[in-house]
Amino acid sequence: MRRAGFIGATALSAVAMFIAFGATGMPASTYRNGDFLQFWLQPQALGADVSPYDPVWWAVMHARLGIHPLFPQAVYPPYDAIVFLPIALLPLAYAAAAWLVGQLVAVGAVALLIARRIGVRGQRSVFLAVVAGFQSVWLLVVGGNVTGFLFAALGAAYIAALDRRPFRCGVLLGLLVAKPHPFVIVGLAALACATRTERRGLVLGALATAAPLIVLTAVLHPSWYVEWLPSALGLQGTGGSNATIWTIGRTFGSQSPLAGAAIALALIAALAVWLRRARPSLGVAIAAAIPVSLAVAPHGWSYDQLQLLIPIAFVLDRIGTLPSRARAIALTAIALGASTLPWLLYVVAFRRGGEELSVLTPIAVFAAVLLVPRASVEAPGQRRSARLYHGATLRRGGSA
Repeated sequence: MRRAGFIGATALSAVAMFIAFGATGMPASTYRNGDFLQFWLQPQALGADVSPYDPVWWAVMHARLGIHPLFPQAVYPPYDAIVFLPIALLPLAYAAAAWLVGQLVAVGAVALLIARRIGVRGQRSVFLAVVAGFQSVWLLVVGGNVTGFLFAALGAAYIAALDRRPFRCGVLLGLLVAKPHPFVIVGLAALACATRTERRGLVLGALATAAPLIVLTAVLHPSWYVEWLPSALGLQGTGGSNATIWTIGRTFGSQSPLAGAAIALALIAALAVWLRRARPSLGVAIAAAIPVSLAVAPHGWSYDQLQLLIPIAFVLDRIGTLPSRARAIALTAIALGASTLPWLLYVVAFRRGGEELSVLTPIAVFAAVLLVPRASVEAPGQRRSARLYHGATLRRGGSA
């Protein structure tokens, strides 16, 4: 009854927020100048029987709103026109309201589910406090990118992996095709660490969600994929402000990508060695790969780092095996670091005019993953409470 009451109150609050935001034009007044407009405009090309990659149509649609386009044409994959079609059916003000409220509810719900997998209750509260103050959460609120929905899909996939449900995990990972480039290493790590049975479930699950979107778009508008490539490749090679490893050379006074490439290879190699030695379960592999995947993505900004909440939760669960004094020190360090480092780097980004140093956040989280202790766990089949306590540390066949 208490859970039903909480869900009911949350639903009523979400509806009230949607109506209030839509009626007042918030956050549409901000979102109309940002990334959200792409997710609202691109599906409208389906109904208009035009291409979202047509610069003329793209410019006309922006001109009607009195807005200068961020890009000369759409930059997201063609099938996003289908994924986000429900949003495009709403007027801009209510579409933006639904986008914000939907993402906040998705992030909050999945964060609560992830918190339940942290063994020590006090550390669950710390995690939820980190979520509430996390820089990327607030950038989601003011910026309107799709990171909240991506976090919900990835976080739910992580939970499914901990529950040893590879097909469900694959279904949820397949949803990440909506914005796939930050998650390439996550997918590779999941396939590498899965058992043969898990790998089959992962692949079939991912195909169940991703394949229909890709095929249906190709049937409806086969030319869109060819038209999308120039804008996609141009964005991948952007030389603008970037919170991934590829622009780190600027901090050394160089525009050469060699420094970024060297560090990217080192991060991928470190992850590969850790995965080989630790032989983690599927869920742990996903958590460990997230910071590396974000750091070496072709492009990205600090709002994409919302996904780091998943490995942060994993680390908080792992330190529950430490002695009390060491656990208190580690807990304090993690809470302060996660709460302050992204904000400090964001302030520095404003002063420097670029987010290059924000890549230090996923690197720091990856370092924390590597440093957490290996803890023995209950064998599969133990009572649920034990499985939840040790859920983030399960390993195929025994110890992590």
